[in-house]
Amino acid sequence: MNYNELISVIVPVYNVMNFLDQCVRSLVNQTYTNIEIILINDGSTDSSGEICENWLSQDSRIQLVNQENQGLGYARNVGIMKAKGEIITFVDSDDWITEDALEKMVIIMIRENSNICECNFCQYDNADSNIVKVSMNLSEDSENLSRFDYPHIWGRLYKKSIFIDYDILMPSIPYEDLATFPLILLLARRISFTDEALYIYRINTGKSITDNLSNLKYYPMAIRLLTLNAIKLDIFGTYQDILLQICITHARSALLRAQKFSDPKLFYNLKKDLFSELEEHYPNWHGDEQRCLWNFGSFNLCRALSYLDPSYSVKMENCVNAFVFTSIISAVSDPVSDYKLIRHPNSFRDDMLYKDLMKSFIQIEVGGKDILLIDLLDEHYPILCANGTYITESEAFKEIYRDSDYFKVNPDTKEWIKLWEKKANIFAKIIRTKFKMTRVFLVELYAAEIDSVGKKMNDINMIQTYNDRLSYMYNYLDELLIGVNKISIPKHIMYTDENSKYGNSPFYLNSSMHKYIANEINKLL
Repeated sequence: MNYNELISVIVPVYNVMNFLDQCVRSLVNQTYTNIEIILINDGSTDSSGEICENWLSQDSRIQLVNQENQGLGYARNVGIMKAKGEIITFVDSDDWITEDALEKMVIIMIRENSNICECNFCQYDNADSNIVKVSMNLSEDSENLSRFDYPHIWGRLYKKSIFIDYDILMPSIPYEDLATFPLILLLARRISFTDEALYIYRINTGKSITDNLSNLKYYPMAIRLLTLNAIKLDIFGTYQDILLQICITHARSALLRAQKFSDPKLFYNLKKDLFSELEEHYPNWHGDEQRCLWNFGSFNLCRALSYLDPSYSVKMENCVNAFVFTSIISAVSDPVSDYKLIRHPNSFRDDMLYKDLMKSFIQIEVGGKDILLIDLLDEHYPILCANGTYITESEAFKEIYRDSDYFKVNPDTKEWIKLWEKKANIFAKIIRTKFKMTRVFLVELYAAEIDSVGKKMNDINMIQTYNDRLSYMYNYLDELLIGVNKISIPKHIMYTDENSKYGNSPFYLNSSMHKYIANEINKLL
């Protein structure tokens, strides 16, 4: 085996004078030395061009291409055409790689005779210098949907022949990776990987494509180009279901960002354009219109339902059918009549708070094909006794109602358990009355005792005590819901995801588990 293949490293450069030296230094210092570094100065207006010239004079392995500004995709295409190596890789000019990155990846790639070799990456926050490893659930399966959650071109080695043989070009729009990378992955004959984080991705520079909210309007075009190129390459029919899941995943991501950070006009225009693109090539993307998906429990169930039915979250209707930040004790009690409603700035949490106060779950109208998911993970909240009824003192509640004079019943008390058992009987009766039991799923979720790298959580004793109580409650409710479908989660995927924006909370689990739940429901249905 020839472990001395020439690797062409393609680095588009545009106005990154504060980061470029670190990027190029990480390349020239690679332990694997048989490389060429192709810097494409894409019309920079700061001193990036001069920095490139300086590096050009220092290392003979560096090539410099100066061009008018054409965009990231076009610059990468130029790099591919210039590359002399049979193996190529891409590094963004505000990022960097570890000194042994190329050596480790090329050895794996050649040894396993793969077309692509992948690695995990670290996310470096330029605002506070915090660095976090991102694990992408890599595998040799090119159809593993989780790997499409990160459709970036960088952080991987490629056989150049994939681009040349299939005439793959990247468009000159933001999110060009989304329009291109899934096709490359689906066309690859063999994929290898290392779990090590060898690429460092810089965020919060204020200049990157992902930092710029105005670029969200290009998402529909990226999805359109992905689909049209799949048709052109004659793989659309084979991979239509996978391509739909990819489009749905990133449409959802775009809409959530737009809803949270941008003005309403951008959100609604983006939603309209995304729906239009999906409707054109995936006419059945919206799932079964006669079926509503309901969930009572933790936010994890919302995530699971979005994998069960792609339209669930993209339609942004999950607020209607979800009951999160509530508890069985509160949900089946009388509405709160004298509570001053305060709006939560998060629209989802605002809706959940309102439904907990008004006891909306009792009032739902259910169709014969409807599905209900239940977990008890949110049964860890204290209960407030409010003038003859009950309120869930959830984290969303405490974010708005910081002070309360109501008497509190904590979940580690006999009083709370006795009250819960009483209300669980009422809850089960409501479920049996409204739903067909063959359409109800009791998902036995527990608080995570470890994070994604296997490290024990803080307060592990408290978590284990809570999980023991959960086990009792699941068994109790199972006996009340005769005929319910039970879904047990394998212990190895019961961990908290360090990528969650809520941090390493034991109550926010991970995408592998969410997908597992969706797959189990499909089997049972």
